[in-house]
Amino acid sequence: MTTDLDSLVRRLAPTDAEIAGAVGGDTRRDLAQRIMAAEPEPEAAPRARRVPRLRLALPVGVGLAAAATAAALLVPGGGSPAPAPAPSAIKQVAALSFVPHGKYIDVEIKDPTADPARYRREFAERGFDISLKLLPASPSIVNTVLMLDGSRIKPIKDGKCVTGGGACPIALRVPADFRGKATVVFGRKARPGERYDSTASAFAPGEALHGTDVRGLTVAAALRRIESRGIAVPEFHIDEAQADGSVIGKNVGRAEIPDGWYVHDADPLAPGQVRLWVGPKKSGDAGPAAAPPVRATPTPGR
Repeated sequence: MTTDLDSLVRRLAPTDAEIAGAVGGDTRRDLAQRIMAAEPEPEAAPRARRVPRLRLALPVGVGLAAAATAAALLVPGGGSPAPAPAPSAIKQVAALSFVPHGKYIDVEIKDPTADPARYRREFAERGFDISLKLLPASPSIVNTVLMLDGSRIKPIKDGKCVTGGGACPIALRVPADFRGKATVVFGRKARPGERYDSTASAFAPGEALHGTDVRGLTVAAALRRIESRGIAVPEFHIDEAQADGSVIGKNVGRAEIPDGWYVHDADPLAPGQVRLWVGPKKSGDAGPAAAPPVRATPTPGR
């Protein structure tokens, strides 16, 4: 390696004979007289010979060779990269799994957020006419059957399935020879901010107010207790008596509910939210309330 480097350096640094051959005799004599007449300068410290071209050229050459080698390894045969598969060529992961179990087929829901049409299509591929839908439900009824129209189809329970967010598989046991029609609705976990379509009591195990019974408290007292747990109450339900003797239930905002009214019950509304059922009397069966009075707005200066 040293011999090759010296050879390259000699090519870059010409010899005295080569310089002499490139410069005429008169020019050499004139240059010698000027050098002799000039005052000698202090001797400079010897400087190492720099060979920048060689120092730079070697890494670049190695880098290019490495890049070419890497490209050849990544692209079989050194040709163009293989095109990415078309989206239609990528097999979609099944939303349902089907496991034979004697005279039955156990169906487990692998994707609880899939479109109902996808469930129906996968059932149809197995010869079943079954409609399946999952609705956002409050925690104590997540993974439970909300509706089942098909007497021969049964939900599967593994002994660990309890209310309050226990480990419940979302699964069905379908007779292998089932040829009828069926509709099944399961409860699924709600997404953040999504309202529940099906609920249990807000005081049930796993629900927002479990262990915090505010029934019988005034609205003001109940709100202090509920909000201390980080639970919001955006709605209140009232039963309003009409002039013809009928009763209409409706949901209203906080501004329409007096502090002194009483809490009769509560519903889960969404993750971190509940709806309170309230009325002017303490007992929940005291009958419907008249329209709640409009809360006065203080006048500035009074």
